Amino acid sequence: SIVLAERPDLVRHAVMAALPANPRSLVEAVQRGHETFSEAGGAQAYFGFPADATAEEGRDIVATLGTILDEAVAEVLASARRGTLE
Repeated sequence: SIVLAERPDLVRHAVMAALPANPRSLVEAVQRGHETFSEAGGAQAYFGFPADATAEEGRDIVATLGTILDEAVAEVLASARRGTLE
């Protein structure tokens, strides 16, 4: 979905349609602190149901990941201002 939203020219639709479902969630994995696709349960670097992916869903995922990043940066900056940065 993310690639469909951001770089549709890179999508190989025949491959996408043939990929098996991976019901794990990239967003949930990032929220749990996973740092690699393998840790997150997506060793092949995809999550969800590729055959059903849409660009709209990809835009929603990018927005959610952006919010997570924004919150993490704000937390680090607040910790740095308090002098409690670890």
